[in-house]
Amino acid sequence: MRTLITLFCLLSFSASASVNVVTSIAPLHQITRSIMKGVSEPELLIKQQVSAHHFSFKPSHFSLIKNADLIIWIGRDFESGFQRLPDILSKKTRSLELLNSLDLKQADGHIWYSPRLLPRMANEILLALSEIDPGNAITYQRNTEQFIESIAQWAQTTSAMIAKTNPLYVLDHDFLSHFERDMGIKATAVLHDAHDQHSSIKKLQAIESNLRQSPVKCLLINETTPSKLARNFAAEFGLTIHNLAQADNESKTQQGLIDNLKKLSSIMQLCH
Repeated sequence: MRTLITLFCLLSFSASASVNVVTSIAPLHQITRSIMKGVSEPELLIKQQVSAHHFSFKPSHFSLIKNADLIIWIGRDFESGFQRLPDILSKKTRSLELLNSLDLKQADGHIWYSPRLLPRMANEILLALSEIDPGNAITYQRNTEQFIESIAQWAQTTSAMIAKTNPLYVLDHDFLSHFERDMGIKATAVLHDAHDQHSSIKKLQAIESNLRQSPVKCLLINETTPSKLARNFAAEFGLTIHNLAQADNESKTQQGLIDNLKKLSSIMQLCH
């Protein structure tokens, strides 16, 4: 009898043992948190006050990664400093590089804005979690199905709204390419060719000429603060800056990706 009780306790401990999951950025943290609801909480590596494109590892980050069973990230060309991540992970840590896993190696890394790619991302995370923690696979599956249904509802509502309003907007940099393709829209202009490299003088002059002829209300950014170029264009052409980046506090990280996607939809509705 004592042996059976001991075995039962061991099995119970094994089933309830916490799985250590680390995500690189807040959107991935939100998706993973939704899928892991009722099981455990993932860790967030890159806090909101730090751009993923200018991130570098510190000793505290290495200690977090060292204990991870799974680390989820976008891609080695998206999160700066992650190029050698697979080489420094321990053998027990599984790495899920989403652009590679989704066969999108050369694509823009802002894939969490895509209603088409989000279900695929969720299923990749579900598969990885179920492999490292099979005891909670049913919970992960149920949570993933609910998340994907929420994405479908958001996409349907947003698509109908966009078809009616035809939003006009300028982007600070091209972070909505997946969303635009899925929704059949396109920004009037993009100010930066890359996150910190503005377009050529000739291209900026063409953007200025276009904005004088076809007024636009909104300038969308995805960084914690607007760039100098964004501020200058907003002042010159009377554009309202809408920031899709989350505020730097824990409650915003915890609120969920669906809420932030609804924020994008609301901004689009204002920009017609």
